[in-house]
Amino acid sequence: MQTVEFSATVEDGIIHIPETYRDIIPEQVKVILTDDFPIPKKMINFNDIQLNTEGLKFSREEANDW
Repeated sequence: MQTVEFSATVEDGIIHIPETYRDIIPEQVKVILTDDFPIPKKMINFNDIQLNTEGLKFSREEANDW
């Protein structure tokens, strides 16, 4: 994988690639954002972890013990 670095202004969710790089950048790219920006609350999602605790008995202290 090759790396090309440039600064860009985002307009309406579109990152404009500088003219210099347009001919060498392929259609599919991997984008990594490195600037400090707040993560919107709607992006914070805890649905990725689901535990079935049916039938388990433990106190609050035991649940937080590990």
